[in-house]
Amino acid sequence: MGRLVRIMAVSAVVGLTACTAAPEAGAPSAQESPSAAVERADLAPLDSYLWLHEDNGPAAIQERHLRGELLVAECMAEQGFEYLPQPISVQELAPGEPEHGSREFAERYGYGMFRQPQYVTATEGVDPVDANADIKAAMSLAERTEYDRALHGTGEGGYFESGDEVDLDTTGCWGMSLDHDLNGGGKDDPVFLDASAYAHHIDEVLLEADPRVVAADAQWSACMADAGWPGLTSQPEAASLAIDWSRALVDPETSVMARPDDQLLDDEISLALADVDCATETGLVPLRDEVRAELQQAYVDQHRDELEAWRQTWGS
Repeated sequence: MGRLVRIMAVSAVVGLTACTAAPEAGAPSAQESPSAAVERADLAPLDSYLWLHEDNGPAAIQERHLRGELLVAECMAEQGFEYLPQPISVQELAPGEPEHGSREFAERYGYGMFRQPQYVTATEGVDPVDANADIKAAMSLAERTEYDRALHGTGEGGYFESGDEVDLDTTGCWGMSLDHDLNGGGKDDPVFLDASAYAHHIDEVLLEADPRVVAADAQWSACMADAGWPGLTSQPEAASLAIDWSRALVDPETSVMARPDDQLLDDEISLALADVDCATETGLVPLRDEVRAELQQAYVDQHRDELEAWRQTWGS
């Protein structure tokens, strides 16, 4: 897997923060030609279309973020508030740190729920001071409440996905940024939405139901039981268990995570190591990749004409 890149937003984030790996290093960048993107052998067939625009270099991440921030500022102005676009600092794994998913990472950090590797800043010239702090400091409590609601909404709208219409009441002006990121560049086109939905269906339903994966999961489950972790029936359940541990430590009123005890830290590493070793022993990861690619290829073969038409429109 390519270098993990994460974004450190200037504004504070409340609650659990998850580090999400960027697409593989081979994911096509915005500078690659559409045909080159589709022909990349290291991408699953449907991913080659869905990741057509993805460039996860630090400069590209900053540029996308700033475009969204400008939309947020415009939206806030329409609500009667001043908002100054906030830059971001993009960070990447420090030299010598193990890649996420590797056995070395599991040995040091488990799944990364409670302990994180070291990162270095990949971007320069970002002022760490929130430029909007002074704006809010000059407000009364009631004004700040209205400001925050205009910016973030009620938060009751659930997950925001491609194709969703922005509801300012639930998403706030941040929804403008989400809409720009998720629906820009043809991502609100029915062809993309259908392909994206089916890719999720493959990952969440078809892949797990494939007889080859079911058989390999059974071998993995037996291996995990021998390693002291019985009761897990498929590999995604291991990481989900660690996520549940971390969520259980979060105070629902303050969104502050309590410090895990030594036993929980040891359990996370033990679970992650068993997961990695059992997946290696059973060949589960390459098998999942192979089956996933087959399932995606079947969809691409059936919808190639519309996918190609979409690529010709949005891939240039």
